[in-house]
Amino acid sequence: QQQQQQQEQQQHKEDQHQQHEDVLQADEDRVPSAQELERIVKYPYVEECNLCTVCIPTHLVAHHPTAQARLKARGLEVVQTADPDVKIEVNTKERFHLEQQQQQDRKHKASHQKQPHQQVQPLALRRLLDQRQHNSSTRGHSSKRRLLGATDRSLTDGIYRVKVHDTLHNMAKGTTMLGSYYAHEPGGSPSWLFRVATNRTRSGSAVVKMWCVPVRKPLQSGLGRCNPPLVYAQIKLLLAQHKLTNECGLSDIVPKLWVEPVSGVIPGHGFRVNWLGLWADIADGVSIENIKESGKPHMDPDVMLDIFQNKLNHTEVKLAALFDLFTSQCDRHQQNYFLNEHGKLWAIDNDQVYSTAWRHCGFDSLVLPTTQKFMINHLGWGYVMKFPFENPPKTWMHDQHLLSLFDYRCHTGNRNGTIGFNFPPAMRQCMQRLSSLDPPQITNLYGFPDVRLAEAFRNRSVDFLTKGFEWTLLHGEPTNSPPHRYKIAPRCCSLARIPHSRRFKCEQPEGPKMHQLPYGNPSTGGPWRGPPGLDTGSYEGGTVF
Repeated sequence: QQQQQQQEQQQHKEDQHQQHEDVLQADEDRVPSAQELERIVKYPYVEECNLCTVCIPTHLVAHHPTAQARLKARGLEVVQTADPDVKIEVNTKERFHLEQQQQQDRKHKASHQKQPHQQVQPLALRRLLDQRQHNSSTRGHSSKRRLLGATDRSLTDGIYRVKVHDTLHNMAKGTTMLGSYYAHEPGGSPSWLFRVATNRTRSGSAVVKMWCVPVRKPLQSGLGRCNPPLVYAQIKLLLAQHKLTNECGLSDIVPKLWVEPVSGVIPGHGFRVNWLGLWADIADGVSIENIKESGKPHMDPDVMLDIFQNKLNHTEVKLAALFDLFTSQCDRHQQNYFLNEHGKLWAIDNDQVYSTAWRHCGFDSLVLPTTQKFMINHLGWGYVMKFPFENPPKTWMHDQHLLSLFDYRCHTGNRNGTIGFNFPPAMRQCMQRLSSLDPPQITNLYGFPDVRLAEAFRNRSVDFLTKGFEWTLLHGEPTNSPPHRYKIAPRCCSLARIPHSRRFKCEQPEGPKMHQLPYGNPSTGGPWRGPPGLDTGSYEGGTVF
């Protein structure tokens, strides 16, 4: 009977594998309808999206008459490289020189045999790409074509590896933790996310983010805007920030990320992608908002309190505070911290920072007092946001929010709850080096898309080293606009559950809740726009803490 069960399990695995292969083959062989082709061809950036190789070269849409006409009108042709899955667009003049160089390459092929796993681009193609990059730099601006295929040396550190085919999987819709199922938040970005196998992570999988895919995501009302310069700047920011994070010893809480080519078929759509994607390690666990608000069934409140109060890693919360202020994170809300059942903390979605955020911001994080996201956990969203403006709430949340336990002051290891000048050795050494450089040097060294980001890192480094963490939190630059600079709320590092409820109270409060708000519009950071006389603010933000 045991042998029969093993045979049945083996047969079940084989059936699942065959079913998976059938789905992949169906995706590859699927022929788009005429309506789908027209919709894709009409996508504003299909003929020059700058994120793909000749804009979908291996998909049927590349042979659509409209797409062919647009490519021809630009004087472009499709050139096949040594790898049958890699193509690049060139103009007529480049084609003549490229063919000459390819002939020379063929003559020397015997003496330059490539290893089977390397799949290096032909020398002629590399010369062409290097020449393009040189021409671009001499014109004083970055070429958008750096995001083409596997050809960007600045983003891939000179690695010209191209995978013939990646099996793209849809991201998991949820995960199970301590017996409860948590559906992942959908997020608001129109970019696509896939799970792909890789040997570059411990888990063997990575999440790949891809922009400008002219196919709608499920439940998406329309195609997202494709702005190649902004995408390029965002990727440069993340790579530069990641490099600094590693050098400064803050990588324990930030998923590893890199740029690498992706070649595969979108599951269920039959659409082939063959260009660069942003790869990242998958953060295990669940967002702290999900843990608190969702779960089927809901997590027992005592278990939840035990995770947040007793298992939360103190060192990682302190690192999170250092990271969020040092890198000027502006969107560190409850969905952007992941936590697992052992208290391991991850900071994800780190692209909304000073000078690139959707609103004016110096920093905003739920672990940092004086910020709006911290005060929302302290007093409640409606009260802090003064919503609705027509009749702002006059009372605040009197219970203690469970996420107030993420206050960095509860995790510093000293009674005062301060970091002061107690920085990790690697971070101190990193900041000393940044302090000795000027912003243009930092920009060039790390590849920031904007010199203002380099200025911010230098300012933070100087302030941390000379005046300490707490001074920088209150007075350092860049900072927030006055309506987003709040008085310091008393910390609460020990909670108790209110009997027969899912609510909590502070066991040892340092003082009454700080319910005073700054004047102004809490949404935009500008002047009050509600009815005159109804602003519930009582002081000018940033003048008193």
